[in-house]
This record gives sequence, structure tokens and C-alpha cells, in this order.
Amino acid sequence: WFTSELSLGIISYLSFRNYQNSRNSYLLNLELYHNSNNEKEVANYRGLAEQDWENHKMYSELAIFCVKIIGVGWITNTLHAWIVGPRPSFKIYKKW
Repeated sequence: WFTSELSLGIISYLSFRNYQNSRNSYLLNLELYHNSNNEKEVANYRGLAEQDWENHKMYSELAIFCVKIIGVGWITNTLHAWIVGPRPSFKIYKKW
């Protein structure tokens, strides 16, 4: 459990960090797109902004998915511990 939770946590952190980088890059390219008068630069910044927007959506969805999986794992583990967890010793062992 520990390794799966740890790996999902690392993946969600990296996804969130990439999400932030894509968002910042999108905002920068969008500002450059609005401030440029050159047609080639406008087309270039628009393409970069569209790619950053797609990356932003992908990393956001990946981070949300990983956090949901972590939550389901915690809920499942809690229910499993509640159902199968330790029992009082007087009900487990029978004296002969």
C-alpha cells in the first residue's frame, strides 16, 4: 500500500507542478499574443498558447484523477480495517 500511495502522491505532485508551469506559460503566451502586431508572431504565440492550454487541461485532469484514486484507496483501506480489523481476544480464543 505504501509504495502505491507514495507513487500516486508523487505523480499527483508532478502533475500539479506541470499544471502550474503550463498555466503560467499559457498566460505569458496569451499576453504576448495580445501585444504583438506581427502576423508570424501572432500565429506562433497563438499556437503555443493553444498547446499550453491543452497541456494545462491534461495535467489538471491527471492530478485530479490521482487524488481521487488516493481517496478511494484510503476509503477502501478504512472499510477493510473496520470489517476485518482486530477482534477482542475473548472472542477469538476459546479455552478448553
